[in-house]
Amino acid sequence: NTMMACISDEESLALEGRGIAPSELGSSSSRHPSDLLALVEHFLAAGEFARVLDVTTFNPGLGDQTPELHYYRGVARAALGASAEGWIDVNAAIRHGMADAGDRFRGWLGRER
Repeated sequence: NTMMACISDEESLALEGRGIAPSELGSSSSRHPSDLLALVEHFLAAGEFARVLDVTTFNPGLGDQTPELHYYRGVARAALGASAEGWIDVNAAIRHGMADAGDRFRGWLGRER
């Protein structure tokens, strides 16, 4: 699957400053799903939760290899008012190896209230 994301010039420069070439994101099926983490973290930091969902839901199975994608999808859902669905994603992150996902999510929910 190929991911298409609209990245502004400003976002492109910010990502390049972190060593990420936006033009390469999702450009090859040989890339590992962890390559998407920087983009997701960038959108989270900017409070762009709908865009986090765009990146993490186009192929939810990517989170099976990179559980942080499940976790960040849960954070985005909670930020958009769907914390119950967020817990489903957090549980998926735990199942796929992110043992501290529940604690991190509880901490994040506490900060947001």
